[in-house]
Amino acid sequence: MDYQPKAHRAQQLIRQGNHREAIPLLRELLDYTFVVDFEYDEWLRWLADAYKKQGNHTPAGYIYLYLHYFDNAHDCFELGRSRLDLALCHEVRRNNKKAADLYRAESHFVRAAINLELTNNMKEAVSAWETTRSNIHDGEDPYPYALATVNLALALRKAGEVNRVRDLFIEAITIIEGLADEWESFGFLDEALGAYHVLCLIGQIEQRFENLAEGYCNAIRLLREQGQTFRVFRYYAAICEYGENLGEDHAVATLHREAADYAVRTGTTYQSFYLKQAAEAYMRVAGRTREKGNFPELAENAYLAAIDAYNQMGDVASVERCYRALASLELEEERTERYQRIAAETRTITREPPEIYPPGRLLLTPPKLPKVWRNELLAWESGDEPIAVLKNIIWNLEYSDVSRRQALILVLYYQDLRNKDVDDDPELLQRIARTMAGLQSSASYKTLRRLVENRHASVRAQVMSAAGSMQNAKGFILLEMGLVDASEEVQRAAVEGLKTHNYPEAFDHLVRIFQNHSRPDVRRVVLEALGKIGNFEAAEFLWSLLRSEAEDEQERAIRDAAGQVFVQLLTSEWRAIFQSQLNTEPEEVQRRLGPILTGMRS
Repeated sequence: MDYQPKAHRAQQLIRQGNHREAIPLLRELLDYTFVVDFEYDEWLRWLADAYKKQGNHTPAGYIYLYLHYFDNAHDCFELGRSRLDLALCHEVRRNNKKAADLYRAESHFVRAAINLELTNNMKEAVSAWETTRSNIHDGEDPYPYALATVNLALALRKAGEVNRVRDLFIEAITIIEGLADEWESFGFLDEALGAYHVLCLIGQIEQRFENLAEGYCNAIRLLREQGQTFRVFRYYAAICEYGENLGEDHAVATLHREAADYAVRTGTTYQSFYLKQAAEAYMRVAGRTREKGNFPELAENAYLAAIDAYNQMGDVASVERCYRALASLELEEERTERYQRIAAETRTITREPPEIYPPGRLLLTPPKLPKVWRNELLAWESGDEPIAVLKNIIWNLEYSDVSRRQALILVLYYQDLRNKDVDDDPELLQRIARTMAGLQSSASYKTLRRLVENRHASVRAQVMSAAGSMQNAKGFILLEMGLVDASEEVQRAAVEGLKTHNYPEAFDHLVRIFQNHSRPDVRRVVLEALGKIGNFEAAEFLWSLLRSEAEDEQERAIRDAAGQVFVQLLTSEWRAIFQSQLNTEPEEVQRRLGPILTGMRS
């Protein structure tokens, strides 16, 4: 191993007491992040000891945080007079009261409040949230102010002081609604979506369907406008599940009808599934109305709405069942007789039960929403500084050893550059981008978003490589910025990064990139990624490309590439579905696409 001579030399220097020369050599060894724990940890112990012998206690404290030597870290931070680091040390040792006191002394009231909540000292936690809120000027920083208001309401609710909770939530909702509209108007769709997530979460906490509907329906609208089909269906699943649990069946039925219409517009095969869900919700409305003894006309309207949905999907047996239910209502004799007659006529119609193609399990699973109200506020308090994110990674075993080691290396670099302009060090910025890529925090994404605007093309290119490993929507936001960058180096890195996004949730983003970019290399990468996703939605999109006319040679080449990927995906079950669609196409299209369907894989 090429690092072993360095390690041997570093050990000699430590034994000789030559700590000044040992430190840079040990720092070089830290770059070998793949080394097994016992060797790496030994280098860290040498390095921490060398720093202490040089009187440099703060970096030694970070090393001890990594090693989980929290008592040693505490002593180092105390000697280094690094109070925020000392607070962090108490926090990770779960000395939350001491951590809160130190955070308050440094005016970090968000972290103070969180630590106080962990001690169940809700009275002081409420006070800390009150201070946070009063320190923010709602006119200058409305979003942090609204989030602080949400946290204050939650703390009061937990403390049993419920009198102000509803008013605080209303105040926060009003601000967030205005900000979301403003962000949308300026094209800041990711920020607007985050705001709608806050509304969703308030609705979940209060179990108020109107807040849930406002949050989820606006999020659905945004995602539909962006063409994110996969996510739209998952958000429909979420709001319908909440609505059903809260007894809002009429609203649930309406939402399922919307989902059915959306399924048709996006060319998916889920219309019958959502129509059936809508019809069943209308039936629940009718049943509940009859149980309560309400006006029979209300049940009649619900049954008729269910009939409309069942008719649209071709479920004759269910239509007959609905008419029989209508005939049993206490209505005017003429209407009752009419419903009896239609039920009898419907019974004579023979038709096969409709084929229903439900979405996959993923599309029926509500998405997990981030705790935006807290994460964004923590990021605001830290000033979105990478160092704050990195410090919280060093000790956290939820991250891999490699990520923790890389975070430690960067924190030590930050210590070296305390009095220098970090933006003038592209090598450090590239390393920051690589480390931040594996993290899922809001602050890490914001750091990468800022680095996309860095003047060094090498730094922006590294962000694109980093975005390739961020398998989420934020990774795509960064990649799309790279695809239109002025630097060819950055564009190439973005295309390379795009190749790794071949998982089901990437479908909507890949389709959007395909539609928004005409470059052949970008489109080919998207097609390859869709082939690796390998689900029915990917096959449907490829089929829609094959059905379209190619206007020039370049389009024909892309369509041929789509055909090759499509054939690799095709199964006998899917072939039957696409064959039935092909039978309705003009003869010229049938001649062109027929051979592709017969070339399916076994």
